[in-house]
Amino acid sequence: MSLPALVATERLTLPVWTPGEAADIREGRSREGWHRDYPRQDDRDAATMYQPGDPWSPRHIVRGATALGSIGFFGPPEPAADGVLEVEVGYGLVDEAQGWGFATEALKALLVETDALGVRVRASVEPTNKPSIRVLAKCGFTELRGANDDGELVMARPLPGTTFIEARPRRSATPRLVATDLDGTLVRSDGTVSAYTHDVLLAVEQLGVPVVFVTGRPLRWAEDVFDYVGQHGLAVVSNGALVWDVARHDVHLLRPIEPELGVAVCRLLREAVPGTTFAVETLDGIGLEPEFIERHPMPDDARRAPIEELFDRPAVKLLARHEELAPQEFWDQAEAAVDGRLVITWSSTTSLLEISAPGVTKASTLELLCADVGVDAADVIAFGDMPNDLPMLTWAGTSYAMADAHPTVVEAADHVAPGHDEDGVAQVLAGVFNLPSAEMET
Repeated sequence: MSLPALVATERLTLPVWTPGEAADIREGRSREGWHRDYPRQDDRDAATMYQPGDPWSPRHIVRGATALGSIGFFGPPEPAADGVLEVEVGYGLVDEAQGWGFATEALKALLVETDALGVRVRASVEPTNKPSIRVLAKCGFTELRGANDDGELVMARPLPGTTFIEARPRRSATPRLVATDLDGTLVRSDGTVSAYTHDVLLAVEQLGVPVVFVTGRPLRWAEDVFDYVGQHGLAVVSNGALVWDVARHDVHLLRPIEPELGVAVCRLLREAVPGTTFAVETLDGIGLEPEFIERHPMPDDARRAPIEELFDRPAVKLLARHEELAPQEFWDQAEAAVDGRLVITWSSTTSLLEISAPGVTKASTLELLCADVGVDAADVIAFGDMPNDLPMLTWAGTSYAMADAHPTVVEAADHVAPGHDEDGVAQVLAGVFNLPSAEMET
């Protein structure tokens, strides 16, 4: 069992290091034809595992006549716990070469060779290293195995014709319900849903599998996306406070914050974290304190008043904003102050907390919905990208974090999907449900 000593792509060549090159890299010495920043420290570390004449050893990543980085395996394949031969891959490029797709191209070229040999490949990556996670997701590394001793995520790529879902007994071989977040997950950066994703969702539902949108958006924003994907049955909005019957345009389930409790929590939070301002979402719209700075256009009928006046009816969501604290710092302080009276989460890139009634999360409401339609957690496949998706992802039988998700979400999920701008949800669903490519033409 062996790899070719030279692997080539349209733009790159991947030759195995020679013993002399490995010695120079180990000592940090550059050569003519190598980029001025190559070798990096990671390359020097890889050189300690170099074995002369071994095609599983590191290789250069060469563009034209210039070596820009390295890629290779940490020794020859060995049987994993399930008996499949497996090997770990590592790669890296100089800063100037990043962003051109070279790492993805090089990795895919080597995976063609390992697939032909029946060798499964895994990789370790820092949870905060989103560029590397995106590369791995593009290359099919969808299985998450937790953390190694260094705190890195271990991701593996199932061999063609196998899936990690089928290998886990508590998971259903074919999901019976799809639950997906919207922003950062199903919805692209430009606020739209692609025609490809629309077609995949329609094909899944035609198989008798409901697609449920599970979003932190209030109803007034969620309705904008319904136009892109058709009149699906039910949608969980406002982080679980409301289940909306899309087809009937009516409330299916409401789990609000009662005014007395809401006002009391606001006072506690403002006392503990001075500078906090609030807004309240109800079925009738949004109301904001005069000091609350909103980042999005507000409807013409939005109210401005003190929180005691805004909380004159049950609320589907309470929003808390701070203009000086970082998101994680604000969340930590708010959690300590509220002490479980309400559920706090966060899905924004700013210091905006989303607060729900006691026990209300995306997961708890999705569980109620699934009970209504007779679907178990093991039969749900879920997708998300931000901390407010964590309860849903850890509850569902099969979970996917998007490749550009928050690090805590990537760490908690079973798998990683390609990013939201690459139709990651649709790509995964097309594979899971074995949808013919002809059905997805747009």
